[in-house]
Amino acid sequence: RVRIHARIAETLERLYADEAEDHAAKLVVHFSEAETVLGTDRLVKYLIAAGNAELAAYAHDSALELFERAKSAAGDDRIAGDSGLSVSIHTGLGRARAVRGAVIQRQAAWDDLQIAYRLHVERGELEDAVRIATNPLTLGGLVGPTEVIQEALSFVPEDSVEAGWLWTRYGTCLMDNEQDFPAADEAFAKAEMIARDTGEPGIEARANAHMCQISFHRLDSDAAIHHGELAWRLADEGNDPPSALRSQIFCASGYFHNGDIEKAFEVLDRNIELAQATGGSGWLVGSVWHGVGLALCTGDWDRARAYYAINVLNDEDDGLYQLPPLYNLLLETLLGERPFVPQEIAENVAALNPVGVDIDLSFFSWAGNAPIAILSMMTGSDHIGRHLSPSRYWAYSETHRSWPISEHMVQGIVAASAGDASACDEIYEAIKGVDWVVDAMAIASPERVRAHLKLAVGDSVAAEGHFANAVEQTRKAGARGELAWSLLYFSEMLLDRDKPGDRERAEELQDEAIALTRELGMVPLTERILARRQILRA
Repeated sequence: RVRIHARIAETLERLYADEAEDHAAKLVVHFSEAETVLGTDRLVKYLIAAGNAELAAYAHDSALELFERAKSAAGDDRIAGDSGLSVSIHTGLGRARAVRGAVIQRQAAWDDLQIAYRLHVERGELEDAVRIATNPLTLGGLVGPTEVIQEALSFVPEDSVEAGWLWTRYGTCLMDNEQDFPAADEAFAKAEMIARDTGEPGIEARANAHMCQISFHRLDSDAAIHHGELAWRLADEGNDPPSALRSQIFCASGYFHNGDIEKAFEVLDRNIELAQATGGSGWLVGSVWHGVGLALCTGDWDRARAYYAINVLNDEDDGLYQLPPLYNLLLETLLGERPFVPQEIAENVAALNPVGVDIDLSFFSWAGNAPIAILSMMTGSDHIGRHLSPSRYWAYSETHRSWPISEHMVQGIVAASAGDASACDEIYEAIKGVDWVVDAMAIASPERVRAHLKLAVGDSVAAEGHFANAVEQTRKAGARGELAWSLLYFSEMLLDRDKPGDRERAEELQDEAIALTRELGMVPLTERILARRQILRA
C-alpha cells in the first residue's frame, strides 16, 4: 500500500509539473502515506503549499493544522538548519494563528511572525521583512511588535505605500500597548496622508478603522461613527476584512451609545457575517457579545438567544474566548424559565464563575460580570456579587476610557447592591458625564447606574434625576429591557422615600412597568411589582 501511494504521488507530481503546488492538498495525501519510502522533503513542501492555499481561502483552522504537520514532519534540526524553510513554516503558523482571539494565542502568532521577520532581515530580504511587519494581526496586549515595526519603518522610503501600511501598525502599537493616543494620532495621520498621496485606499481604510477605535476609547461616539463608516466602505472596496471587522464593531458601539439601536444591530450583523466568512474568531465573539448585551437592553430575547447560539467556536483552544453560560442563566431567570430562588441562583453563579479562578486570558475574561451584577441586584444577594471576575481594564489609562467605564458600571451595580458607600462615590466620579444611552457590555444605562450609586449613599434627590433621565432616554431609544429596569427601580425608590407626591408618581411608573414586563415576559419583575403594590394596598 505504501509503495502504491508512492507511485501515485510521483506520477501526479510529474503530471502536474510546474503546477504541482496548485494541487498540493491531493499530493499531501499520497506523500503522507508514502513518507517511509519517499521521506519528508516533498511532503513538507506540499504541506506548506496546501497551508498557504487554505490561508488564501480564510480556512485558518485547517491551515494551522497543515503548518503544524509541516513543522513536525520537517523536525527541529532541519528547520534550524534551513532558514528558508523556517521562514515558510513560521510565517504560515503566524498567519494561521493571527485570527485567534485570546492574547496568549495572538502572542504565539506574533512570536512565529517575529521569527520569520528576523530571518528575513538576516537574509537581507527587507521587502519580505516589511511584509511580515504589516500583517493585520491584532497587536493589543502583545510583547515585541512596537520595536519591530519601528525598525521596519527604517527599511522603506518615508513616503512609500509600505511606510503607510507600517504607520498604521505603529499607530496600533502606540494606541493599544503604549496608551499614547497623541502619538497614535500622528501615526495614523501620516498613514492617511500617504494613502491620499499614493492613491492607496487600503491604508486609509486601516488608518480610519483604528481612528474609529481611538474615538470609541475617547468616548467620542460621533467621531467613531464617522471614521468607522469611512473605513468599512474603503475596506469593502479593497477587500480588507480586518479593517472592516475592526471598524464595524467600534462603529456599532458608537451607534448604541448614541441610542441608534437598530443601526447598531445592522452593523453588528454585518460584522458577524464577515467574521464567520473570514475566520475572525475574536471579532466574531466581540460582535456576539455586543449583540447579546444590546438585545438584553432592548428586551429582544429571541435575538439575544440567536446571537448567543453563534457563540460556539470550533476550536477547543478558543474555549475561554467565548461568552460564559451566565448569559443563559440570566435569560432563563428574567423570563421565569427557572424558579426565582435567590439561593439557587447564587449557587449557579458560583458554579459557573468560581471565586479565585484566574481566567484572564483574553478580553472576554470579565464578560460574565454584567449578568452577575444584574442577578446580584435582582436577588439582593451580596454573595453573588463576590463572583465577579478580576477587572482587567479597571486601571487602564485615562485615554483608554470606554472599557473601564463599562467595567465601572458593572462594579457600580454590585457596590450599590452591597451598600458600599465608599466604592459608590468612587465609581460615580469615574462615570460622571458619560452620556451613553445604553452600554451593551454592562447591559445597563449609565444614568440608571448613577441613580443606584447616589441612592446607595442616601442622595435620593440626585438619584431621582438620574432615574428620570434613564427612563426618558431608554424609552426614546426603544431600549425596552433597560426601560423596564429603570421603571422598576425608580418606582421602588419613590415608594421607599414616600415624600408628598412620590406614591402617585410611583404608581404611574408601576403601571407602565407592569404593562411592559408582561409584554416582554419578564415574569420575576412583574411579580415583584405586583407584590409591592399588594403590600401598599393591604
